[in-house]
Amino acid sequence: MAKSFSLWIVAIALIGYGLYSMWAALQSQQYLYLIYPVLCFIGSIGLLLAKPWSRFFVYLISFLVVAGWIYIIAMIAINGWPYETIGQSIISLIPGIFFISVFIYSSISVGMYFGKSKTKS
Repeated sequence: MAKSFSLWIVAIALIGYGLYSMWAALQSQQYLYLIYPVLCFIGSIGLLLAKPWSRFFVYLISFLVVAGWIYIIAMIAINGWPYETIGQSIISLIPGIFFISVFIYSSISVGMYFGKSKTKS
């Protein structure tokens, strides 16, 4: 089965997020967080090779990113939102909403691709 364009997009997104999370972990000297880039790189290699097991890496990374973002936003809200106006608050959430959208798209796209390949077998 030929790789779809969406698999390439998801693989590139994983590589990008892996590089970013590796940089962030090294900059903050939080070496435990280097597990994120490892998961991203393994998942992206699996996607580029069209291996069905790679979808589980995408699901796991997506879950960790979305759950982590929700947790951070909840902690910020509980401890006092840093912005006074609604406009500033909405603008501050845009990068996180973008990442969440990318990972939700990734999970759906990969699930549809490998689900489709399973039914054609």
